[in-house]
Amino acid sequence: MSRSSVLTRQRILEAASEEFRAHGFQEASVRRIANVAKATTGAIYHYFPSKELLFDALVHEPAEQLFELWVTLHESPGANAFEAHDRSSDCTDAVLAFVYDHIDAFRLVFRHAAGTKYEDYPERLIAVEEATYRLFPGLDDSPADELFLRTVAASGVETLRKAVEHDLSREEARKYMNRTREFRLNGWTGLTAA
Repeated sequence: MSRSSVLTRQRILEAASEEFRAHGFQEASVRRIANVAKATTGAIYHYFPSKELLFDALVHEPAEQLFELWVTLHESPGANAFEAHDRSSDCTDAVLAFVYDHIDAFRLVFRHAAGTKYEDYPERLIAVEEATYRLFPGLDDSPADELFLRTVAASGVETLRKAVEHDLSREEARKYMNRTREFRLNGWTGLTAA
């Protein structure tokens, strides 16, 4: 790819990121992206055959890497609530660091992905979190515990999403996540000790 092509592609990606953040995927306009990028719509479709693939180019790699990290961090939750508590701080820090290292992509994924294959991305994370919680002792297959597990798993992902959605600084997001983690883990400690 020539230097000119690389620069054009980069301008298109930068303009698309702005457009998706301003209007969301569904309302984003390829014409507006072309105008800001100083390119034609034909040039955009040359590099990205669809608006979906343009969005995907902005978020795919970080989204998949975070999912892999999420799965890895949830593979061994610990034998008890105290061990899980110790691991949880490291896990929270690792996830938060990764998200904030790729904050533009996660702003798109968590805030502007309706209509894309990423609109269910939080659900993918929730499923992993829920499977981990199922390993904790004292829970059964009752409707009450099923709902409890779903609610707690969803709240963990929602905490991360809210930090991004509210444009918290990295340090404020860490404070928010740690406070929420401590609150939740103290509840787990009480449940598993009973």
